[in-house]
Formats: sequence, C-alpha cells, structure tokens
Amino acid sequence: MAEHKGKCYVPESCPCIWKDWEYLSGEVIATPCYTCVCRRGMFNCTYYPCPAVCTIYGDRHYYSFDGLEYDYISDCQVFLIKSTDDSDISVIAQNKKCFDNDIVCSKSVLISVGDTEIYLNDTPYKQKRSGFFLENKPTYQLWKAGYYIVVYFPEKDITILWDRKTTIHIKVGPQWKNKLSGLCGNFDKCTSNDMTTSNNLEVRNAQVFGDSWALGQCENPDETIKPCEAYQNKFPYAKKECSILYSDVFASCRNVIDVTYFAKNCHEDTCNCNLGGDCECLCTSIAAYAYKCCQEGISIHWRSSTVCSLDCEYYNEGLGEGPYMLASYGQSGLVLGVNMTSRSIFSLPRSSVHTNLFFYFMITPGLFKEKVSSLALVSLESAERPNYFLYVHDSDALSLELWEANSAFHRRATFFHHQGLWIPGYSAFELYSKKGFFIIFTGASVKASKYDDSEEFKHSSSFSIEEIQTAVPYRRMCEWRYEPCATPCFKTCSDPEAVACKFLPPVEGCLPYCPKNMILDEVTLKCVYPGDCIPVIPTEPTLMPPAKPTVPMFTVMEMITPSEITVFDMLTPTTGLECEPQQFDPVYNCSQYICLNMEWQLYNWSLNCPKEVKMPDCGFRGRPVQVNSDICCPEWECPCRCSMLSELSIITFDGNNAALYSMASYILVRIPGEIIVAHIEKCSMNQVGHNSFLHFNFFQIKAPSGRISGLCFKKLNVTTSIHKIIVNRLARKVEVDSIVVPLPFSSQELSIDDSGSMYVITTPAGLIIKWSHLTGIIDIHFGLQFNLSSYTEGLCGVCNEDPDDDLRMQNGTIITNMEDIGLFIESWEIEKSFEVTMRRPVRNCTEHDCSHCTELLNRRIFIPCHDKVSPKDFCEKMWINYTYFWNYECDALSAYVALCNKFDICIQWRKPDYCSLSCPEGKEYQPCVRPCEARTCLNQWFYGHSSCLNLREDCVCKDGTILHRPHSTQCIPEKECACTDSEDQPRTAGEIWNGGIDECALYKCLENGSIIPIEP
Repeated sequence: MAEHKGKCYVPESCPCIWKDWEYLSGEVIATPCYTCVCRRGMFNCTYYPCPAVCTIYGDRHYYSFDGLEYDYISDCQVFLIKSTDDSDISVIAQNKKCFDNDIVCSKSVLISVGDTEIYLNDTPYKQKRSGFFLENKPTYQLWKAGYYIVVYFPEKDITILWDRKTTIHIKVGPQWKNKLSGLCGNFDKCTSNDMTTSNNLEVRNAQVFGDSWALGQCENPDETIKPCEAYQNKFPYAKKECSILYSDVFASCRNVIDVTYFAKNCHEDTCNCNLGGDCECLCTSIAAYAYKCCQEGISIHWRSSTVCSLDCEYYNEGLGEGPYMLASYGQSGLVLGVNMTSRSIFSLPRSSVHTNLFFYFMITPGLFKEKVSSLALVSLESAERPNYFLYVHDSDALSLELWEANSAFHRRATFFHHQGLWIPGYSAFELYSKKGFFIIFTGASVKASKYDDSEEFKHSSSFSIEEIQTAVPYRRMCEWRYEPCATPCFKTCSDPEAVACKFLPPVEGCLPYCPKNMILDEVTLKCVYPGDCIPVIPTEPTLMPPAKPTVPMFTVMEMITPSEITVFDMLTPTTGLECEPQQFDPVYNCSQYICLNMEWQLYNWSLNCPKEVKMPDCGFRGRPVQVNSDICCPEWECPCRCSMLSELSIITFDGNNAALYSMASYILVRIPGEIIVAHIEKCSMNQVGHNSFLHFNFFQIKAPSGRISGLCFKKLNVTTSIHKIIVNRLARKVEVDSIVVPLPFSSQELSIDDSGSMYVITTPAGLIIKWSHLTGIIDIHFGLQFNLSSYTEGLCGVCNEDPDDDLRMQNGTIITNMEDIGLFIESWEIEKSFEVTMRRPVRNCTEHDCSHCTELLNRRIFIPCHDKVSPKDFCEKMWINYTYFWNYECDALSAYVALCNKFDICIQWRKPDYCSLSCPEGKEYQPCVRPCEARTCLNQWFYGHSSCLNLREDCVCKDGTILHRPHSTQCIPEKECACTDSEDQPRTAGEIWNGGIDECALYKCLENGSIIPIEP
C-alpha cells in the first residue's frame, strides 16, 4: 500500500498531481503537444511536435512564440513575423491612435503569403453578428469567431486572430520551427535569442530589437514614461481593478500561466488610459490573460455586470419578437396562414390544423433599412420556416418567399407597423414599397389594398398580434450566447457537418446555438433547415493591377465586408447587389477597392492626399520624422534639433549653420526659465593633437595670425528655475548648485545621467541634451512634454521651421547678410577671453575654388551619403566659409561624416595611415555605434543597448572587457567586476589587498560582491 494525503492506495491506483490538480489513475491529459496518462502516481507522457502562439496586445506588449515577454513602443509598421526561407510569408502590424491623444485604440494588420495580401483595419462598419468567408478550394479562409477575425492558411498551418482592437494572436504549426523571425521571435524553443534583429544581431534592448523590424523611419519616444508614476492619481483605481487577476476568479489558472507579467501590464495600461470613464485598456489586459488560460483548457468566467460587461442581446435582435399569430379584427376567428406548398397567403380558421399550413410569424426589424423614419419598419418572417418572409407582388398578392440578397426584395418584404392606427390595441401593416397600401383580410383571401376611409377597410386592415401559448422549438432554442472560452465551430450551410472549422481554437465571444436538426445560414445569420439555405454564388474575377493574380471570390453578405477586410487578390465588382458608396481607410499598398456606382472601383489614396506627402529636405539636420500614422499619406516634418559638431560648427534648429572661432561662453538655447551655455576654452598643449582622440576630442584651429590655438568645448552650463548645473566633460565631473554630485542625479523633473558614452540631461521644461564624451558632439532636442509654443532663442536659433529668422540677435535684430554672422555669434557671447576672428567675408564655390573639397567628398567611400548630404551643399555652406577646414581636411571630413550619421549612414572612412584616431588604453575605435549607453559592471546583467537617434563614431572597450563604471574610462575583464574598493578600484572574487588609512588592514572580495576585513 502507498500513502497519499492521509489515505492508503494500492500502488497501481495512486493519483497523480499536475499543476496542483489531482488526477485519478488512468486519467489522460491531452494537448496538441503531449498526451499524459496517470500511472502509479506518475504521468507517463508522449510528446509531439506542437504549434506555438505569439500574442500582441495593448500598445506595447509582446509574448513571443518561445514565451519571451517584453514591451516595445512604436507607432511604426513592424514585422510581427517574417519567414527566413523562400516561402515569402509576413505579418505586419501598426498601432493606430484614436481621438487627439496618444491612446492606441486598435492595430491594423497586413498579412502577406506569397501573392496574397489581406489587410485588416478598424474602419467603422455596420455591425455584423457572425459568419465566415470560405472558398471551395481555399488557399486561405477568413472567419469571424467570437470577438475575433480569423485568417487561416490550411496549407501553411498559420492562423491569425485579431479582435478588431489591439490584440493579435498568431498560431503557427511545428513545421515553422527555426524558420521565422520578427517581433514574435524565431520559434526555436529558446527565449534567450528571441531578440534577434533584422540584421541577425542578438540584442537585449526591446526598443533596439523592435526598431530593427520597423518599416521606414519613425521616431520613438526619447524617454520611457512609467504611466502609474506619471499619473499617480490613477494607480489606486488600476490596483483595485487589476486585483481580479489575483482573486479566486483566476485561481484555477495562476498555477498554469504566470500572472505576474499580465498584472504589471494591467497596471500600466490602466494608468495610461487617460480617457475619462474608459476601461478599454483594463479589459484588454485582463482578456489577454484569460485568453492564455483558455488556450490551456481553463475557462474563466471573469466578466460580470460591473467588470468589463458584454451583452449578447444585440446579436439576438435580428431574430425579432414572437412567435405571434396575426388575427383579423374584421373577420372574427381568422388568422393569417400560409400554404408552404404554394407559398400563398390566405385567411385560416384558428381551429385548422394541417401538416403543410403555417400560421406563426416573427416580427423582425425591417429588411430594408431606412436611415430616417419616424415609424417602425418591420418584416414578417415565418416562425416555422426561418428565412421565409411575407412578400408583396406587383399584383398586390401576398406570398411567403425565401430571402433574397437585393434591395427590391427587401423593400417588398418591409412594412410600416402602425399600432392603434384605426382601433386601439390593434395593428395595421402598410407596405413600404407602396405607400398608402395596407394588408387586409377579404373573406378567404389576404392581399394588399389601397387605403380608403371606410370603416370596413379599417376593420379588415386591423390585426391583433397574439402571443402563442404553445412553444415553437426553433424560436426558443436558437439564440446567441456569451461564452468565455468555447470552440466557435458549428454547423452551417456551407459546412453542414462542421468539419472545415475544426481548426479554430477556443475563443471568447457571442456564439450561436441551433437545434440539432437545423444549421446556421451564414447569409441571414439564422438557424434554418438545410433546405432553406441562401445560396452563396461566386462572382467572376475582374482584371487586377499588374503583378496581382486573380482568383474567384465568394461573396458572403452580412459577414465580412471590404470595410472590415480588404483582399487585394479577390475583390471584384459586386453585380446584382446594391452597395452603398463609402470611404475606406488606406491600405498597405495605398490602393483599395471602394463601392462606387454599384460596383467596386480601384482608388489610389496616395495620389489624393490632402497634403504634400513628399519628404522635406532637412539639410544638415538629418532625417525628417513622420508626425502622423498614415502609411499612404504620411506627413513629414524636419526635426527640431540643434547640434554642435566636433570642430565647433553649429547646425541650428531650422538648419542654418555657423562656426565658433573665439574662446568664450555662448548661449546655445534660452527658453523661459532655462538657459543652456557652452564654454569654449583653450586646450592645454598636452591635450592638443590634430584630429586625435586622446581622452576626448580636441581640435587645433589655425588663427589668421598664424598662431595655433586649440579650442575645446570643455564645459556646459544648464540653468533652470531651481538649479544651476555645470558639466565638465574634461574632468568628467558634474556640479549641481556648486556641489559635485554622483550620477545619476534627479530632482524635480531634472535628470542627469552618464551612460558611459555620453551625458544625457533632461530639463524640467523638456529639453533633452546628449553630449558625447569622445567626440564632443552635442545634440539638443525636445522631449514629449516640451511645449513647442515656447519661444527658443540663442545660437541654436528659433525652432519654428522658418530659417529666415534663425539668426536672431539678443536685441531682436535678424541677420540677413551672412557677412554679418559674426555679429549674431557675438551677440550670444557671455564672456570672451580670447578673440580669433569676428567678421569674415561670405564665400561661395562660384567665385572661389572648392575643387579640393569636391575631390575629397567624391571618393567612393562617401558616395552612399551624397543623396542625403550633398557635397555641393557641404562645400558651399561650410567648407569654403570655414577657412579652418582648408588646412585640416581630416576635421572637414569628420564634420561631413557626422552629418551623414544623422541619416543613419555608416561610413568607415578612417584608415591607420589616414585621419586615424587614437583611443584610450583598453579601448578600440568603431566608426558606427548606435547604443547610447556603454556596457558597464553596473548594468552588465540588464544591459539593453538603449538606442540613440543617430549613429556616431566612438571608442569602446575591447572584446572580453567591460567599462568599470560609467564615469570612468577604465576597461577591465568582466571577472574583475565582482567588487569595487573604497578607492573605486575593481577587485576580482577572492582577491586580497591592503587598505585602510595606513593600508595596514587586509580586505577580501567575495563572489557575491561583498568586501570583508580579514586577519593578517
């Protein structure tokens, strides 16, 4: 015998434990990945190749095929998956904002498999209840399943589910293992390499990883805002509402799916959703966790009347009210009856009973929808034979006819329902298709007749609507119900045995339930007898644009419309149907079919944009940034960014340029409450080496007198309304209010950090300053919170997209003659201790010789940059006017390459024998570096390659070494990161050294990083 929880069992009958659930001996757990049988207290499992699911939800949350959880923020189009073989498969998604704020309401999805493209967007459409789209020999299938649109590729074993909001689930079969890439990872059952970029580099930072899979250029937020810290007043609400994930409601799932990641996201999303009274973000986060539970076979009934409630009654509205009998007021004892053999309508005695006679009707919403009507529009459908409606012929005769997909039928089957028109408590039915005509009883017949003012007419056209006492099984059993986790596979006219839909995973949503002897009609969305289905007629293909194949299309009304799903390869003119002209969102290739003049016509959105879509030429400022999210009509603006390059030339906010030639302090930017000042000082002779990076980058500048005077951008002064900050790049020292402070430093929305590669400063007003340690290049731009209406002035100019007023002096005078640019520079000087030059003549390449400059830049190595930074512009605007460049071509080329870096163009132009750079000991030169932060002993375990806006040249630690501290230049082997002594020196684990005041004490470094004193 064996003991289990205080009970004795025969070993063969011992139960098994699986994820805290107890299973009896012989019980089986079956999933697509394994089958496990309980035997003698243990599960014996057989494993199979199984599919994987990637989930994307909210504006930033990703759950890869291999289970990696991360956040990536972007409004760009990004590759969720992309095949690495020759199968040409991809899924591209893009966040779409709503209203006039940054809240993401939905995603658009572009699915591409071979020559087929399917675009899903959130264009408003008439609400449909359910149904699906199916081809006879499908290369793919489009379905509606619960709250999801489902796209299924049977031959490829790929399924995409989209909730028409922000959630996407991608399920791929086991044959795709090691054949995928993109934001969903590579599906190799290993999470450590999921963040592999598009150029096959493994990174640890989600933003760098995500940006590598973005289409086109986009500018990500410069700082990551923690929503619950930014909106602290919302955190109590978020904490309270998200606590449902830790409640008993989800208890059965928490041992199966870790809730921590989803709970964190729930808090952040709820805090970030700043629409008053809106709980969409909260519900999306909870639903994402519930979906994961559902896929593991755990159904969670988490919605309630107070938590993200959903009502399926809307889906039942089309069924109408009833069943009713329509009894005549004027002909006592007679009711409206139907002979299903002839489908004729006649008056039927109440007492009549005949197998083929029906007399129960449902009063449904009118088949024809009139936008403005003060009267109720209804249709009369047979309760016993759904899909058959009371129909008026040209001869005014009435019959029961099978539903048809045209407006003529809908008009003739629609009536005005007048209640109490002639007699209180009785109804009259006026023909919609023939105003002034009513349904009347005349002896043994029923017909439509024109109104006359007689009492006889009023009596014969009045009906009592009587609710029947006996149940009609169909009407009591057919309804739409909410299911938290159910397979959306049911019998339909196209699939009477429910075989084709077996692949669908369980989902949440409103699902139909039909009696056993009935099936769902996908066209009318009613449960019908198999013989009463509305046929789905394929239309003939039409000519498509070049390179787009044409295949037959099956038109399924009332289910998937072009406003919901655009199938480029399959849309055809819709003949025989009335389609209402409407406007659709642009699609990936910017062409879409719209319904005009009763047929679908191709419309190219990119040729009809409201604004000019051409990207502006931003000159030396770098790439333009997209300021909207429209993929076909993008709006571009030049970045409002000021830069000072290594040789002290300035690129202003609006693209002008100037150069500093004096040892002085200059106001770069002044806005209300804040000033940024650059201190240009003379370098000591042991620091001067022409175009050579010793510890920092210092350049010699030849003065007109022939003296050599090296000027260095040594210090930066940032003054806010509260603090005064001095940053000394030479000494790697930061003072706040005259006190040296360790970094990172933060105080009242001011933050200062040393990334190991550069200083990063964010001011309370929202200015962001990045100052490179090595090159001395400084970039000043604006964060998300900066008020662009604030007035900027200084050497960086005025940020208003008008270069003509950029050179504004302190007294307000605008310099228009470039010969007077020295006056502009001088006006922003604070202190001057040494003057090199003041005024200089303006030169151009027409009157002066620029051939040497042109010859330098026409070398093959620089050609990739010519389209972005024209050699002519550089030579004309900078080289010919900066006489310093004439003598130091390495510095001139360095400035040119720095401008190319703003366009993400990497140029490896330096050689050991030409313009080489010397790096500090332990470091090596790299021409193109992207990360803003260096890898150090402090961040080695969570180093994420934080991405900078532009490339740059830099000195980095050699392979196998790491920067000891961000503020130091010392590169050490990683093993020496274990400890740091009181003198800020690194120590390896196990190392013993002398320390203390007299160095008479011994200390030892432990493996856990602790330092302990030891006896001599």
